[in-house]
Amino acid sequence: MYIETVRIRDFRSFRGSEFKLPLGRRITCISGHNGVGKSTLLAILSNCGELKKKEGKHLNGSLFRGEYSDIIKHDPEHDTTGEKVYIEIEKSFPEEELEANRLSFRATAQSKNRGSKARSDGQQDYSDDQQPKRYRLIPKKGNGRDTVSKLRWPTHYLGLSRLYPAGEASDVKIKKPRLSSGLIKDFAFWYGEILGLEEEGVAPEVLTLSDVPKKKGAGVSTREYGVLANSAGQDNVGQIILTVLSFSQLKEEIGKDYNGGLLAIDELDATLHPAAQIKLFNFLQNKAKELDLQVVFTCHSLSLIEHIIRSNCLKDETNNRLLYLTRGRGRLEVNTNPSLEALSADLNSKMIDRSSGPEVPLIAEDDVARELLSYILEQCEKSFALKPNKGSMSFQQIILLLNSYPDFFVNSLAVLDPDVHRGKSWEDATKLVQSPFQLMGNSKSDFVKRRVLVLPGELPLERQYWELVRLKVAGDSFYSTSDCRTYNVTHQTLVGRHRVEWEKCSEDRQKLDFCKSWYGKLPDEIRRLIFSEWYSANKSEVEEFISILAEEYDEVLSSIKM
Repeated sequence: MYIETVRIRDFRSFRGSEFKLPLGRRITCISGHNGVGKSTLLAILSNCGELKKKEGKHLNGSLFRGEYSDIIKHDPEHDTTGEKVYIEIEKSFPEEELEANRLSFRATAQSKNRGSKARSDGQQDYSDDQQPKRYRLIPKKGNGRDTVSKLRWPTHYLGLSRLYPAGEASDVKIKKPRLSSGLIKDFAFWYGEILGLEEEGVAPEVLTLSDVPKKKGAGVSTREYGVLANSAGQDNVGQIILTVLSFSQLKEEIGKDYNGGLLAIDELDATLHPAAQIKLFNFLQNKAKELDLQVVFTCHSLSLIEHIIRSNCLKDETNNRLLYLTRGRGRLEVNTNPSLEALSADLNSKMIDRSSGPEVPLIAEDDVARELLSYILEQCEKSFALKPNKGSMSFQQIILLLNSYPDFFVNSLAVLDPDVHRGKSWEDATKLVQSPFQLMGNSKSDFVKRRVLVLPGELPLERQYWELVRLKVAGDSFYSTSDCRTYNVTHQTLVGRHRVEWEKCSEDRQKLDFCKSWYGKLPDEIRRLIFSEWYSANKSEVEEFISILAEEYDEVLSSIKM
């Protein structure tokens, strides 16, 4: 089985008329500049299928499934609901209830805390429709299908969290994967082939990092070094190989019930030199055919794209495709199998044309920080084109990523949470920072250089917000706003009923956990209202932060466009 075509209508970057994206049966490479919908495509595809635990698992213990909301976060201002995505599947798919080999997906915003237990005091902070949302793509009933279940088809998504260096994690659990002797031999061969290393004595191992819960690393131990000595490139390759072998194991386990699967990889080329990129691509080609595996990956490497084009593999359009997404003519276009000349011309024009407004990658610690930054930028007269990361990382993880891959992140901005200013955290941050990245703070100007900024304040953001409203009295004008009245927000619902729980917190960690839980349940409209109060209370610091951000942003743009 494989997905022949994805059709997208009025969804995220794919606005206007319906977009048709034909996929290769074996390999599909997706390229293009930031913000054109590449990550959205991977999230859509990995969301299509799943296997239950009893049917088979990845060799690292995870399930064969994808969830759109795990990859793409909800944007309440722009994400609309309704029927958005259609996938067309090759005609041999075995599900009897799937008529016309077409499956529709509807977009819906669901409460994050849906199904959670009721409060012990019998009260409810906010109704389900007021809870923070996650944006999901759910299969529609119809065309003979009476279920909203995903396809019974194994999928797996490998995101950029896989790049975090295992050797820098605070706690690492290591275990042997459940590989047969044949698969261990296969792993060692391809690992050595791709990276140009001796396969003698190679033993694959799986790592679980406390710092990055979503990462299940894969590396090797040899006679000369342990798995924690692996580079991020080795870990990256190990994870991809182990995932492919997981499909191989699955094929052995379920036999005739195996109908292939889908592997989605974000930034296949990251951390790898050009020769390794090409060898990894060749490996995926080989295994995709052997395992009836549909591999879809994003890529920014011109050397790898050139190899794909010049290798003539694109002449087999059924099996291999290159999708190039561009706004070169002012609107989003999807070009299938473009020439190298046309692709290079678009890339080069984008880089030197100031009017095209290239997006600057931005790394922040979590959704709360990205939310605050978004609020702050709304107050600016200057326009910023930023592409924020996804997921959660500590400030140590962010700085280590910058240091580990300076070439990859040289034209990126990083924004750390304000509690990095406190005591030992500030000392740790300044020690971790290496050239070309130096820490940039507000009041800590001794360490100012470039590329890394710190949000205003001294406390974690959620605690700043709690302390701000905690000190307000019941009759404060804050509670007379229309949003507070609409959402029945009073001093009692926002603060009063939580005081007992707050006063039980004696340690900073307990207080932070409380504040995170409290803030996570607030409706977006109330969060925005709290931000307005926070902005007024920290206006001078915010203005200083914006000034530094604008300066650094312009420097990055100048570097990109040189």
